[in-house]
Formats: sequence, structure tokens, C-alpha cells
Amino acid sequence: MPETETDFTRLHYAATRDNQNTAEVAYNINPQTLKARTSEGHTPLHIAAKFGQEEAIRQLLNARANVDARDNNGQTPLSLCACYDVEPIIPQLLVDANADVNALDSYSWTPVFWTCFRDFDRTYDVLRGQNAKLNVTDNKLKTPLHWAAETGSVKVMEKMLEADRFLDL
Repeated sequence: MPETETDFTRLHYAATRDNQNTAEVAYNINPQTLKARTSEGHTPLHIAAKFGQEEAIRQLLNARANVDARDNNGQTPLSLCACYDVEPIIPQLLVDANADVNALDSYSWTPVFWTCFRDFDRTYDVLRGQNAKLNVTDNKLKTPLHWAAETGSVKVMEKMLEADRFLDL
């Protein structure tokens, strides 16, 4: 049950700063708090992914947090970490826990769209290493390459154009 005006539980707060208090994350994990949601629909795993908190993610996944939980925009924790410039270990932990690398959000974007839009090449590399699809279109009929070109995402665009698998578009 939410404990503050922001709808964050103690576990949500602990997941934002795990390196400082891994014991607090572990202490606050229970079946109810694993599923608790903020007003944006974020679970503690969403928050840990967004803030790039490796130890919190490990603990939440070990406690069987839903790796493909959807927020109010249909985004999974993997989608959220693709929106932020987190260390590559963060998306890797999620894909190792069988996160869906091709999960569509309410914009018809997969996590790879977000990496292309923001030019986050390290997360792009993790997603492509898991065969994230590039030949998909969003609700505006644009592909990840369209968004990379439109937003000037040079690092990701170069990687996309170099990849042999890109030629099937």
C-alpha cells in the first residue's frame, strides 16, 4: 500500500538508492510490495531499472518481481532503462531474467526504439545482442532507424547501418 504522496512505498524508495542500503531493499521485499505501483504504474523493478540500481534489481529479480510488468504507458522495466543512460549491466540483468526485448508500449515502441531516439548505444548493444527487432514500425509507421536519423542519434545509427541483419528491412 502506498505510504507517501508520491505513491512510492518504502521499497520504491529503497530501489532508487540500492548501493547505499541493500539491506533496506531486502527488508522491504514482500509479495505485496513487489507488485505495488506508483501513480505512473511503476513497480519497484521499474524504479530500480530507471535509476540503474544493480543490486536492487538483483534482489527484486531474486524475489520474483515481474520482469515484464507494464506501467501506465505500457512500458516494462527494460523499456524504462532504455529511456535512461544506465550502465549496460542493467538491461543485461533484465534480459538474463527473460525480459521481452520486443515488448510494445502504448506508442508501439519497443525498448530499441528508445535507444535509437536517445542515442544510447550501450543499451542498444545489449538489446541487439538479444536479437531485438529493427524491422518494426510504431504507430506513426516509423522504424527505429527513422527515429535515430530524425533525432541525430549518430552512434546508434552507425551501428544499425553496419549490422548485416539490418539489410532485411
